[in-house]
Amino acid sequence: MAASSSDSPVHQLWPPSGGKQSTELDVVLFHGLQLTANDTIDAWSSTWTQRGHDDVCWAQEWLPFDLGEAVRIFSVSYNAHVVTSPHDHVSEISHNLFQNLMNHGYEWHHPIVLIGHSFGGLVLKSLVVKLNRESTIRNPINPWSRATVQCAKVFLGNVRGVAFYAVPHAGSSNIGQYVNKLLRCNNRHHPGIMDNIQPRQRDMEQLSVDFDRIVAENEINIYAFCEGRPMEQVGILVDVCSAQRSAGDNFYKVEDADHMEVCKPPRKEHPSYGLLLQFIITCGKEARECDQALQEVHDLPESTFGLESYVERVIGGAMFRKASCEWEPLLKKLRESRMYERPVEEELFERLKLGYDLLSEDDWRLKQCFHYFAGFPEDDVINFNRVLYHWIGEGLVPAHDGDDPRADAFSLLNKLWERSFIESRGEIHHSLIDMEYNPLRFKVHDVMRDLAFYIQEKDCGTPPGKQLYFYRAGQNLEEVPKECTAIPEALRLSLDTNKLEKLPESFYAPKLVSLLLGDNRIVSLSASFFRNFPKLRVLDLSYGEFYSLPEELGDLKDLVGYPIWILTKLFSTWIYN
Repeated sequence: MAASSSDSPVHQLWPPSGGKQSTELDVVLFHGLQLTANDTIDAWSSTWTQRGHDDVCWAQEWLPFDLGEAVRIFSVSYNAHVVTSPHDHVSEISHNLFQNLMNHGYEWHHPIVLIGHSFGGLVLKSLVVKLNRESTIRNPINPWSRATVQCAKVFLGNVRGVAFYAVPHAGSSNIGQYVNKLLRCNNRHHPGIMDNIQPRQRDMEQLSVDFDRIVAENEINIYAFCEGRPMEQVGILVDVCSAQRSAGDNFYKVEDADHMEVCKPPRKEHPSYGLLLQFIITCGKEARECDQALQEVHDLPESTFGLESYVERVIGGAMFRKASCEWEPLLKKLRESRMYERPVEEELFERLKLGYDLLSEDDWRLKQCFHYFAGFPEDDVINFNRVLYHWIGEGLVPAHDGDDPRADAFSLLNKLWERSFIESRGEIHHSLIDMEYNPLRFKVHDVMRDLAFYIQEKDCGTPPGKQLYFYRAGQNLEEVPKECTAIPEALRLSLDTNKLEKLPESFYAPKLVSLLLGDNRIVSLSASFFRNFPKLRVLDLSYGEFYSLPEELGDLKDLVGYPIWILTKLFSTWIYN
């Protein structure tokens, strides 16, 4: 085995020191608890040796050649000795590793697979949570902090797989018993270390919750290996229920290995090594296919200069969540978007439309939710609560008795945000309480807003009589355009943020569901106005200058949710005026 400096907690197993091999994949290994004096020194290498051959480190001597040598392999070390460790709690260990991985000149621009054995899996999970926390820091205070935040984003964004070897996700009391028997005394181990693996340990339960959320958000693949042979006098140290993080994870029980041997394949042909090898290859392949899709985007028309990164991000976000078998037809569509002679803008929108077309595969409501944002003015910052009531009114978000519709609406917004259809103006909250006291605010990039208009014209046709959506927001209109007064098929009309002082007495909009009149100069509405909209469910009069509203407003029996909020605001304004 190659030597590595004991001064650094990060040991490079491959390529050898001074090697010039190209890199396409990174593998980082995390060892478990240390039980003897020698463990403290070389656990980073001895953990990953061939069973029965302590001089053969399979992570160093097998993996590089089976993966094609274009790989970097690191093994990290830390003091996790059950007796001599100072105070190292799992979070302290992961914090120190974070500092070394982020700030010692390492670059993490390739797919990354993390592998942890036993306690090392908990360290691994804590590191991922730390990366996620650091990557979301806003406005770092100095260049060093900015560089760290960027590095954390890159590292976490490239983690494509995690392999666990007998990791006690739900804790294990048997490990403590085994350690006591091995040391032939009671309570000689360090409580800060052993407490991390006890069942129902609160910090570790929270760690699992945070890690599981990050895995779901980043589409990280998981493979779990479980010991199949009991240890003498103690039995199975980490049972299947604790070793399998989630019922949906890929899982293999190594029948001929105990807890200490589960990460030590006896030969290359052993199923445990073959499955790990295939898992790593699959993770790298998926990442390369994502890169291939992004390469398809680079050939953009010259006049789209400045939009390349934005387009790379509709399309990569949309395609990344697809299985390998789905990539070729999607790439074909992407190529077809530039096969025919089109105006530059049309070619750009056809590429962006690929991500839009895939929205319905996740949730049929996402397309409708996206179109709603086009009804607001360009560069408008939109409050979460405002959109919430609109969606409730149209039935996009159900508001059953006893349910909180905010959770469903937030899920839809979050999916649009993940796919870069909308931009967040502030931190993304994951708590409904946080949202109540600090509401989310969103906006739509100008290009995406134009995409919505492009799709509406393409899907609905240009004749006004056939259009479903009439959006005339933020155009400094002083009177309602004539084409908006006779809209027999329209479902939505937005005249938001204009200079309207009065509205026509007569509209023909028998199917209109949503009417947005907010932020205008209208002071009153006639008694007959609402008879024009018998199907109206959403009426937005927010931030207006109304002195009163006609009683006929009450005749709109289908209005849902939002009008109550409007009337409250109006009543307060009227009282103070």
